[in-house]
Amino acid sequence: MTAVDRGARKGSPAEDPPALTAGQRKAAMREGRRASRRIWKQAMAQKKLITEPMTAAAASALGAAYVHEMQEHARAESSAALKRLIDRRGDLLREISRQAAEVLREHEANGQASARTRVRLLELITAWRVDVASCHQDALVRHGRAGQLVACYWEGVLRRRIRRRSKGGVTVGSVPLIEPDPLWDAPDELLLTHLRGASGPVRRALDVVG
Repeated sequence: MTAVDRGARKGSPAEDPPALTAGQRKAAMREGRRASRRIWKQAMAQKKLITEPMTAAAASALGAAYVHEMQEHARAESSAALKRLIDRRGDLLREISRQAAEVLREHEANGQASARTRVRLLELITAWRVDVASCHQDALVRHGRAGQLVACYWEGVLRRRIRRRSKGGVTVGSVPLIEPDPLWDAPDELLLTHLRGASGPVRRALDVVG
């Protein structure tokens, strides 16, 4: 087993985000209560109901900056995680480039690459995919935590308004949805993006090995 192989992380089922502490929940709700008057005022000015399903963009348009901040913070963490992955797995990327070149050399010389060469490239690609899957799972955990914070925030936004309503059924807006970061959705394209000029040969080699 090479150092490249040993660097791979095993994939595991996506974990649930850790529960927020009481302090975190209260802080998020407090931010929501502070923003509540402004958000409802903006909603009335735009003649929009906060009883409708909310996206992060729609909430931000009403002045709910906290929602946008949570969305951007989750994306920034994903970008930082990608940088750490590229730095940590530089040897793997270089080995993929070398092995792809060997696949192409054999294919051009003999009409096909040897089974051993093809298998080795696929092993390296699998190692990359496993790493990306692990990062993707971590991103989903961060996304879940951001969603929890936004839910607490939105409860604070709605609470003041609910208290002012008379008794009876009150339909409140759904929690704004934080969109998952698509960064990790296509591991092979992510790989090709970071091969520094070797993306063409690697793409052709992947076509050769199928």
